[in-house]
Amino acid sequence: GWVKGLRKMKDNIFLDINDGSTNQHLQVVLKKDLKPENLTFGSSVSIIGQVATAPNGRAEVQAESIEVLGSCDLETYPFLPRKQYNQEYIRQQLHLRPRTRQFSSLLRLRDVATSAVGDHMRSRGFINVHTPVMTSNDCEGAGEVFNVVPDSDELIKSMEKEGSKQMKEEVYFDTKAFLTVSGQFHLEVMA
Repeated sequence: GWVKGLRKMKDNIFLDINDGSTNQHLQVVLKKDLKPENLTFGSSVSIIGQVATAPNGRAEVQAESIEVLGSCDLETYPFLPRKQYNQEYIRQQLHLRPRTRQFSSLLRLRDVATSAVGDHMRSRGFINVHTPVMTSNDCEGAGEVFNVVPDSDELIKSMEKEGSKQMKEEVYFDTKAFLTVSGQFHLEVMA
């Protein structure tokens, strides 16, 4: 999980760890002499220890060992500990957005809702069809389609077939590729 809080008291360090599976942090008690030098807020860690009951009645882990899998440079990390950020700021950090409490809660809620709807529909004989994201079909004819082209010349070269004179717009499916603008077109084929 990721270190969401770090407090030093006497001979122990108390870590709040979250792996995204729940909105609650897990408290980890770590002896000061076990603390890796590169352990900071935002670090990703692997911890081995014994589960115990904390004085507040919640579960905690008495750490026997800790490994920092990925350190976090607090000079460049966009989220400071114990600080709230508005959605506009968080949206600018898309790759880190799932680590925020609010967004990870939303992802868990969407998972439960999607599963419930899926279970309900399956119980009535329906199936879930995942339509493609990219297609070689222009589904709408008169509609506006969006071409899909790799952004990197290096990637284009790695995708080209040997001896082929493909245009860069044709590296997917050996023809032009578009973002799907109509899932309905693909669903009609399944009917």
